[in-house]
Amino acid sequence: DGFFVQLVQEDAPAGTPAGIVHRVSLAYTMESADATRSFYTGKLGIELTGSAVYSRDAAMLQLYGAPARTEFRKLTGVIPGPPATVEFTEFRGVPRTKLVMRVRDPGAPALCIQVNELAPAIAQMKAAGVPIISAKGEIVDFKNATQCVHDALADAEDRSDYEIKTVWLAISGSHIKSLNNRSSITLPEETTITAKEIESVEFKAKEAGIPKEDVIIHSVIQRYYVDGQEGVIDPQNMMGSKLEADFHIIHGVTNRIQNAIRCVREFDIDVEDIVVNSVASAQVVLGEQQKQAGAVLIDIGGGVTDYIVYRSGAVCHSGVIAIGGDHITNDLCIGLRIPITRAEKLKIEEGSAITSNIPAGDKITLRNDTGFSGKDIDRQMLNMIIQARLEELFTIIHKRIQEVVPERLLGAGILLTGGCSLLRGIREVAESVFPGTPVYLAHAQSVSGPMSAFENPQLSTCIGAAKYAQAVHAEMPEESILDRLKGFLSGRI
Repeated sequence: DGFFVQLVQEDAPAGTPAGIVHRVSLAYTMESADATRSFYTGKLGIELTGSAVYSRDAAMLQLYGAPARTEFRKLTGVIPGPPATVEFTEFRGVPRTKLVMRVRDPGAPALCIQVNELAPAIAQMKAAGVPIISAKGEIVDFKNATQCVHDALADAEDRSDYEIKTVWLAISGSHIKSLNNRSSITLPEETTITAKEIESVEFKAKEAGIPKEDVIIHSVIQRYYVDGQEGVIDPQNMMGSKLEADFHIIHGVTNRIQNAIRCVREFDIDVEDIVVNSVASAQVVLGEQQKQAGAVLIDIGGGVTDYIVYRSGAVCHSGVIAIGGDHITNDLCIGLRIPITRAEKLKIEEGSAITSNIPAGDKITLRNDTGFSGKDIDRQMLNMIIQARLEELFTIIHKRIQEVVPERLLGAGILLTGGCSLLRGIREVAESVFPGTPVYLAHAQSVSGPMSAFENPQLSTCIGAAKYAQAVHAEMPEESILDRLKGFLSGRI
């Protein structure tokens, strides 16, 4: 992918455990030394040093594989947090192609900067020539966003040796809402119910009052009624004069969905349809028996938490909460007054949501680094901060669930998945918020392939989206989400 990897064996600092990487060096090419120094030193506070004079060192040019007449100059600095040196090289006298760097995992931050006010910071970064892709969850630089999508698709094709022509998009975001709606149609006496009548009652259900800027993503059948008879699974070919149906409607803001779809379609790749994260995850995490018994699936990611509730085999509630693992990291950064990178590492390596049975005075020593003088962290305080944020998250979900289904009807309990479910003690916190309801840690089930990958709860949504697409592909509804978006935009125009 165009990157050089250099391994250096050297004497480790005193006290460094054997067999680990103890220092990291990052090397990049740059378009302009002056612009790079201005941004890193002036905006990020990372001092870069280097000569303004260009060099023609023959040995270095041979190492780079550059023509003999090429000139270059370097800037070096140290990134605070983990001991990481960074080196930038500017070349002159040789053809150059601009490379847009990206993060391979769209959910993984490469650099996190905390600011008091977002708008002025964005303005300064734009003035410094930094491309802004998104802000507050909205795509604001379509060109760079599509480049990221292109790179991800190209990487997937290279790894799989398969040409991607169509995709399904799994989406999330706090703009996604849901509601339950009952619709009914009256039939002539002695009428046999056909697929046409079933489609009509579903169409009426979609007339539910949702915000004008929203579009329906999923309409999930809960149950049918024929002349008042409950428990009808499939009314087709039954006789009746009145057909009723309960549907779970999931909807989201049209513009946000459209932006995600357009990013993919820029590269002549067809988007067959979209699926909400929680619906996708449920395909591989929950079994039919769990859905029948009543279950809540909570998928905790970095920025948001998706959840879906099943009762008697049907979806009765779903939603998205704008709290995730990144918020815990931010809490630790502020509460313990440590760099964000150290907070993330501390959360993963030492963090727990259990605050009991911790010896008094138990400390975690963070060694000093360039830009960080080191610190002793009180383990009790660390766990209390993590516990508090998780309690807030589960309390919000608990309140929402109580409004639609009694806890005693959740026979299969609460299932936690997603990357943040790996956090130690998270199950115990959920049990304290949902007293009497069993809580389990879960990952994708009933799939073929290398189990080490599928047992990772971080992949539940990805694997579920593939299974969901496979399940509905042969029976694709006549009106997909894309058809509804077209209708929405036509009506707006």
